[in-house]
Amino acid sequence: MRTSPEEMTPQTRRWRTGLLTACALSLVFVFFVQFQNSPLLPQWCGDSGLELNVNRATGSYLVTHITPGGPADKAGLQVGDVLLVHGTTFAERWLLRSIRLDVAQTQNVAFTYVVQRGSQQLNATLTPSCEPVTWHAWAVSAYPGSSPFPEWLAWFAQVWALLFAALLAARRPDLAEARLLSMFLMAYFGVDSISGDVVPWWPRLDFVFITAFWAINAFAPSWLFTLFTAEFGQPLSRTRRRITSASLAFTATGTAIGLILWIRWYAFGLPDTWNSFGETIVNLTQLFALICAVAAIVATSDAMRQRIVWATASIAPAWILGAFLRAPVDNQTGFVNQQAFNAARDALNAFSLIVPVGLTYAVLSRRIIDVGYAINRAAVYAVISTIVFGVFVVVEWALGVLVGDLSHATSIVVNVIVASAVGLSIRPIHNRVEYIIDRVFFRKRHEDVSALRRFAQEATFITNSDILLDRTVEEVKDHAELDHVEILLEARDGSYTPARGNGAISSVSENDPAILAMRTSLEPVDLQQYKTVVDGDRAYPLVARGEMLGVLVCGTRSRREPYAPDEADALVRVASGVGVALDTLRDGKSDGLSRLQGTLDEILEQLRAINARINNGGPPAKS
Repeated sequence: MRTSPEEMTPQTRRWRTGLLTACALSLVFVFFVQFQNSPLLPQWCGDSGLELNVNRATGSYLVTHITPGGPADKAGLQVGDVLLVHGTTFAERWLLRSIRLDVAQTQNVAFTYVVQRGSQQLNATLTPSCEPVTWHAWAVSAYPGSSPFPEWLAWFAQVWALLFAALLAARRPDLAEARLLSMFLMAYFGVDSISGDVVPWWPRLDFVFITAFWAINAFAPSWLFTLFTAEFGQPLSRTRRRITSASLAFTATGTAIGLILWIRWYAFGLPDTWNSFGETIVNLTQLFALICAVAAIVATSDAMRQRIVWATASIAPAWILGAFLRAPVDNQTGFVNQQAFNAARDALNAFSLIVPVGLTYAVLSRRIIDVGYAINRAAVYAVISTIVFGVFVVVEWALGVLVGDLSHATSIVVNVIVASAVGLSIRPIHNRVEYIIDRVFFRKRHEDVSALRRFAQEATFITNSDILLDRTVEEVKDHAELDHVEILLEARDGSYTPARGNGAISSVSENDPAILAMRTSLEPVDLQQYKTVVDGDRAYPLVARGEMLGVLVCGTRSRREPYAPDEADALVRVASGVGVALDTLRDGKSDGLSRLQGTLDEILEQLRAINARINNGGPPAKS
């Protein structure tokens, strides 16, 4: 199991760098969208002071609310007016979309619309403005008519999912299953707030961003989850290959059709057919992915079935509620009952937490990473963040109290200097914090890992094979906290027979799937993934000079947790050390016999020479 950048292949390093970069950008985007137009961020974006409902068949917008004294009120607009889209520019149509979705708008730019008021047509010039906003005003505008709790819960779920995606990318970029799940979490949560504008002051660039985010959020999760389910129950049967191929092909086709319908409506203002057809495509792509998951559940063994069941059960409720929210019922709002829509939206926001929680459990039970290691990393980064944040708080306090008469420019220079000093100190701080936390909170595990690595070195100096095997079983069982440990050694007929252990394993054929996998790759295997007679949890090959001399079989851990990366690495070192020791002992016996045979041959040769001298009547030859 690869655990550090030094042990990764160049391709794995590229995966790790790319996925971590994407996670970081997703977190920035989610933070920006959540707090956009709030007091926490600069007021880059404006507000038009009105609310709109859209008539998708005609592309017109009905004014449903006017804020007194706002830009719309100053423009002379009234409740009941209809803003016509025909003849407007792209920027004007994009502004109407932003107003309807109550997201950021380009400020201090005049937009002219044709207004239908009864039987009259009037011209109105709307200029969105940006007024200072309080937290209360922002909260009211961000969550009108509903409790903000489900929205904040959804945001918390997004952050959780993206941090977990980053953890997967950092620790297991070599595993396809982990990479797919990391990308799924980013696609599903990283661009979830697609209604929010990214760069509203540049409408065309903003359209490109939102279109890309929408396509990723609508279709990429189905694609990635289909590929994720294909990692279970391999090799795939012919039926599963057909189902998987059909799901991927339908998702690709649906993406193309969906983009065409999206661009027709938002780029050109043509009648919108998305609610009557496009949303159905999204629902069907997710249905295909769930069918693939069901097929994987049926084809997977009992040891793996629970894990794919958890993953599917975590995602299915959110997709079902999402399908209800996309139901094309009414032309104005998409729903006959607006209260049902609001309830389903709040439920979806609340249920969205189930997805990262369930997937986290599925991944931990799948043994991609372990709970203890995740807690360790979280503690390390939490302490580092607290230290860095505390330094800046202390500096700000010192500047305000001790040298309060500094100019704004001087204060910025001081902050830059402090930030540079903290940045240069991050690595030493990280190493020290990690050392302290590892010894204080994970002392037992650290001692066990150190003991296994120490024995891996000692094993190569043991000169008795019986002592070597007994010590190996004892050390691994105690320090890896296993219920049993077995050592299988290669026999003359090629099979692997028990040499030490509790005798739960009989002779194993060299063609056993797990044995064959280790002989081929010379790497550890998860025995739960193979139909093998080897009874255990993981198996580590005893290798020397490219030859597998035996197998170290590890049973179930007493604390029922998967291996942390450093624990797995320690067991690999033990297996390697024992393999080298066995090879040395075997070659040592062979060399002794060779030397003995050589000595006997030399004595025999001398005796023959003496006998020849005697028979010829000459003196014996001097040796």
